[in-house]
Amino acid sequence: MRGGSLDRAGYLVEDDFSQSAVRLIGALELLGDVGTRVTGGLPGLAPLAVVSLAVVMVGGFATHVGRGEYARSGSNVFLFALAAFVARGPLPQS
Repeated sequence: MRGGSLDRAGYLVEDDFSQSAVRLIGALELLGDVGTRVTGGLPGLAPLAVVSLAVVMVGGFATHVGRGEYARSGSNVFLFALAAFVARGPLPQS
């Protein structure tokens, strides 16, 4: 990953995570992306997809805080809250 777009942006992923951890993060992100796009026939997939994205956001927040990158952690909090809201499902109608 060194020399890639993440490295140029200041994210030294390989210094903090094993290759298997990076693959797990990628799989969760892929599940989140595909799951939120292909929910027409599989309505139960959407909550699973957004929960996987919420897990990625928790990991991102922990990583940024652990590195002292507090300014970068705000987006993780916002995206986690958004994912949690979507995972909750439709609001009850009164």
